[in-house]
Amino acid sequence: MPASVRGKKRDQSVFVRVNPVFGFGWKTRDLSESAGVSSADLKTGLGHMTVAEAIAISNIVLVTGANAPKPMRVTKKIANAPNTSSASVSTYAGYDKLASANAQGFFQSARAKTVSLSAPRASRRTFSGVVTLSNGLMYVQPVDAIAATAERRTTLGIEIASQISATDGQKLARGCRSKPGRVDVALEGDVTARLPFSTAKQSEAGALGSITQMERIEYQ
Repeated sequence: MPASVRGKKRDQSVFVRVNPVFGFGWKTRDLSESAGVSSADLKTGLGHMTVAEAIAISNIVLVTGANAPKPMRVTKKIANAPNTSSASVSTYAGYDKLASANAQGFFQSARAKTVSLSAPRASRRTFSGVVTLSNGLMYVQPVDAIAATAERRTTLGIEIASQISATDGQKLARGCRSKPGRVDVALEGDVTARLPFSTAKQSEAGALGSITQMERIEYQ
């Protein structure tokens, strides 16, 4: 860690849009303290939003801690930066902010990361199961191919890759802090499998097995 940023707390909660209906949040230090970077650069140029600003947007899903999707990263090199400041600043930018970021001296250093889905196949022990939370988030996780039969998927509201439309695909997330409910389902041979369920299917999940976890969402 460079000495110029050592000891500076990551106490700023920031969001940017990954697409028109999905907001990605993370904790960062106050980047406007860096030489050559202003609050206007971050807000207008990169699309950084406070939690309150992000929540105020209608029809948007907000998550933090997601493994995917992730926004593009941009980096600005600070010419003649003093020893007390970073020689460059790297952060996330909104999906539609590359041109304005470039205008502020930030250039793309990493592409945005999307969510990939593995479809059910005879050779796969697991595949991507998608369940929908009450805030519209579509959570992706591996599900056991033996346990997640077509009948159980229907009962629990688990969708597979072929069922996800382009519109739905904009609300997918994997590994975020918001989590779906989960249910233990009895299989043959005294074996139990844990499966996720869509929040709208909670009653059906309870009839099918033992619910071990209710949904947990960060932002409604």
